[in-house]
Amino acid sequence: MRMKNKRLLLSAACCLAINFHLVAQTVTTHSYMARGATSAFGRSTMTGIDSKNLKERGFCWSSETNEPTVDKDAHTTKTLSQEGTIYHIEGLTPATVYYMRAYALMKDSTAYYGNTVKVITIPKGSISWSYNNGGPEADNKRINAAVKEAVEYLNEYTSISGFHTTVNYGAQTPTADCSYGGWMRVGPNASYQRTGTILHELLHGIGVGTHGVWNSNSPLRANGSSGTWLGDRVTEFIRFWDNNASSTLTGDGTHMWPYGINGAHEDSGSKLLYMGCSMIAQALGEDGLPPTGGFGTPAYVLNQEDTIKYYLKSESPDGGLTDSYLRQSKLKRLAWEQMTAEEAALNDSAAWYITFNPKTRYYQFRNAATGHYMTYYGTGASGFRLTDKGVALSNESFHLMRSRVDVDFGGSSIEGLRGYWIIHPENKQNPTCMTVSVRGLTTTGTFDLSNDAVKQRWLIVTANELKSLEEASQKAAKNNLDEAIKQLKELMQVPHIENIPGTDEAMSTFITDIEEKELDKMSAGEIGILATAANDSCFSFLSKVSPADSATPFDLTHLIKNAGMDSGEGWSTAPAINYSCGEFYQKTFDMYQTLQGLPAGTYELCAQGFQRPGSSADSYNAYIAGNDEVVAYLYAGTKSVKLKHIASEARTTKIGTGNESAVGNPVRYMPNDMQATSRYFLRQLYENSVMTELKAKGNLKIGLRNSSAASNYWTIFDNFRLYYYGSLSPEEVAGIEQPIIRPNTPEALFATPADVYSITGICVRRQATSLDGLPRGFYIVKGRKVIVK
Repeated sequence: MRMKNKRLLLSAACCLAINFHLVAQTVTTHSYMARGATSAFGRSTMTGIDSKNLKERGFCWSSETNEPTVDKDAHTTKTLSQEGTIYHIEGLTPATVYYMRAYALMKDSTAYYGNTVKVITIPKGSISWSYNNGGPEADNKRINAAVKEAVEYLNEYTSISGFHTTVNYGAQTPTADCSYGGWMRVGPNASYQRTGTILHELLHGIGVGTHGVWNSNSPLRANGSSGTWLGDRVTEFIRFWDNNASSTLTGDGTHMWPYGINGAHEDSGSKLLYMGCSMIAQALGEDGLPPTGGFGTPAYVLNQEDTIKYYLKSESPDGGLTDSYLRQSKLKRLAWEQMTAEEAALNDSAAWYITFNPKTRYYQFRNAATGHYMTYYGTGASGFRLTDKGVALSNESFHLMRSRVDVDFGGSSIEGLRGYWIIHPENKQNPTCMTVSVRGLTTTGTFDLSNDAVKQRWLIVTANELKSLEEASQKAAKNNLDEAIKQLKELMQVPHIENIPGTDEAMSTFITDIEEKELDKMSAGEIGILATAANDSCFSFLSKVSPADSATPFDLTHLIKNAGMDSGEGWSTAPAINYSCGEFYQKTFDMYQTLQGLPAGTYELCAQGFQRPGSSADSYNAYIAGNDEVVAYLYAGTKSVKLKHIASEARTTKIGTGNESAVGNPVRYMPNDMQATSRYFLRQLYENSVMTELKAKGNLKIGLRNSSAASNYWTIFDNFRLYYYGSLSPEEVAGIEQPIIRPNTPEALFATPADVYSITGICVRRQATSLDGLPRGFYIVKGRKVIVK
């Protein structure tokens, strides 16, 4: 009996050990699936499934149920070999909602299913074409076949409509070319009379290399006019197609790669290459590259369900990002109102049902409390409002475009949380979109594709996401408050003179009061009010003091967004960025930002930078001959200073990093690329400074501008800084004179009576003992220049 029990125990222990090491049998559907008009593509993985017992793998789908099965619904095992295995789903209906998932069917008929992915096929494209048959018969035959097949690919994998390509035989054309809009020439070289060539040229026809969104300081390009494409739709597709989480689309001002088929040598004739090229064409339009001269391509970008309530918030900190929600107000107006996450979840006037029309690819918003649809009425304060129409028509349909950057709560964010432009469909590059306005209302704005256009973007979240959103807002509000208090403390530590007695004491009391508050018990809105007050106190403090001397001004560089040129965000025009420098090459520009609500006083804007007005040799030779041809200026307010000439700080020895030009005799060295320039800047070379004065509290526009796009004109810059000198005048800061003399202040100058002269030498007071009562300005006392504030 004991032996039998022992065997049973050993058997049970072995079973436990085996079960402990068992891996769950799972199938995973990759979350991204590509789609065309009548087909879709998916990837999947299996875990813990013994391939010896596997009968088949594939995808099943349905337009009726979100849990399709292999025995009741359509399914396929067809695969393509594209950086691994892709399942190819065919025979779909255009502009239709499908639910798809991967499956693994075992030999014993057991089926394992992956997660369901909602896939909406696109409307079939309607690109048309014509060819003039202007070449030899054999050439005409090849060109006709190539154009026909290329257009068929685009009509299957894009929804482009209203586009016609006119193809001409170009006897003198070496390869092929095409302009925006589709006017194309194909030459006699047979290797370019192929499908891949035509697809490449049609990319030019829809904007690649031919439209400003591709190559003109575009916010969709990493370097403004070249480099990585920053649109999510392209990036998501190419990472799926490459099966590589770090793949990106890149290119110069004219071409793209990969899948750009930039020449006969890249045309393998592969169906997968042509599919990839075509689906990128669709994704480029969805990211904002207009394929037909109007606006970008609408798409299913917000993954919604018709029966779920959604909540809208402005992405703008000034529009209630941290504490307000969009709701229907009286008179069918749209208003953003302050409320907690709990209050919003209980308030159906702040809840919205969102639907999507697969045929138009536009969204509709219906208020959960009233059933009224959001509608476009016209431009202005009532441009977006509510209507009691029972059916959503064209004015109730909106093009959504997703932001490329996570929402910034002021130093913190929720990964993947993006805002959306809500756009009235219009056939123009800058249509009207809903914009947050003052006093809790909305208005219309002209579409702005930049990352900074937060007033035009809206968060769209579910009830389950409201709490995490509120927590992120509260954390951000605390961070903003901490940063504001830190800035105020740092300003107070700068040696200074109180223009208004008691300023320091009042600021110290203010800081103590805030630090004693129980912030954990306060809402994000309440903390935000304190942060605003703290920021206002920084400017209030500055308006009531002056630096002890011009050598120790107040540093306000933190007010400049991306002062170190780590990106172009915050600036009106994005330069090319590399090695933490910004540059413009052969371009006119005005790159600026406006700092608001600054106190009156004197400011100094500094930056490192230079312009090379021409080639290295020509610009150096002109400079040493006395011709400074620089036309780039650093400016602050109404004051400006010419940017340094590249030759002004040429070196006798190389830095040794990057590319440097050797010029002149004896030889001097100057930077010739961004890497070398960054090293020159690290050596504190090419410093520029401009001084300006605000007579009253107001805004200050700072930046760089250049008026020449001539050949080889190169402008490069970094390290912007802003300093505040309070009531010290620009002349005094620049070293005209010390010290400051104020009325009613005892001064050694008047230990004995002295005559006071104006700056022009006129005696304005004889045998004076003070400057009391004299107007503001410069005077001469005992041979010294002094100033009355």
